[in-house]
Amino acid sequence: MVVQVGDAIFNAVPSQWLKDDFDHLRIPQEMRPLFPAVKSASAMGLYLGLRRPALGRLTAAALIVYFALALGAHARVKDPALKAVPAAGMLAWSIVAFRAFSGAATPAR
Repeated sequence: MVVQVGDAIFNAVPSQWLKDDFDHLRIPQEMRPLFPAVKSASAMGLYLGLRRPALGRLTAAALIVYFALALGAHARVKDPALKAVPAAGMLAWSIVAFRAFSGAATPAR
């Protein structure tokens, strides 16, 4: 959740590094303004999911799709595997979050 908030802020503040990364990944210009909103919404969904697990589960599922697409974007531009590690790590974290919101990570009683 904290990582998503930080990433949303990072994406909201224009920087040459982010522009270069989006250019490299061939993210269309018209889609770029959506990233801070999507990342902020995901952070809020995870936070509210602490009280409403169905929302947390839905948000985690959306993040699984998002990070799978991010891995696909890295593969499309033939990035070395090391460049995709953050997306892969966040995909793994999203799967863990989905399981947690689903009750799958809760020890049996």
